[in-house]
Amino acid sequence: FYQHPLFEIAVVLAPLVVHLTASVARIVRRRRRRAPRPGLRLRLHRYTGWFLLAVIAGHVSATRGVAYFLDAPAGFGALNFSITFAPWVFVPYYVLLGSCGAYHLWSGLGLALRVFGVRMPQSVAQGPGFWVPAGGAAALVLIAVLSLWGVFFPVDRELWGEFGRVYAELMGSSVDAL
Repeated sequence: FYQHPLFEIAVVLAPLVVHLTASVARIVRRRRRRAPRPGLRLRLHRYTGWFLLAVIAGHVSATRGVAYFLDAPAGFGALNFSITFAPWVFVPYYVLLGSCGAYHLWSGLGLALRVFGVRMPQSVAQGPGFWVPAGGAAALVLIAVLSLWGVFFPVDRELWGEFGRVYAELMGSSVDAL
């Protein structure tokens, strides 16, 4: 049921649109005020947000679009297929996507807590309590992507299923050629 279009729109698309709208409003307000250049943490938060914004439409269409229009649901096998099909593209892409998502979430949680008046300990606000978890998340993302690629254990290509077949055909190849 979680892949039903109405459910996805309500749970995924609506919050995304609200977040983007609020972010654009903040950008406009900040530019009108000519705010000073922010520190590294906030700049990274903004850069990761821009990256996530830049890739969201392509990511959603490559995963959910194929499921809706070509009846080829994406799952674990789709991740492994994409990494196997074009590792020079998808390994860096997934590592960046996951690392940027984790950083943006971790940083955003701190910003949101501050907006609601919650005071963070100094080590979390400006020290290792922030950077160690952020770096740890990036390391876990790298390990996860390498695992999905099959570096640590063999991955059964049968998991590619219809998704792998559809994508291989769209790219002018066949699953057997991989």
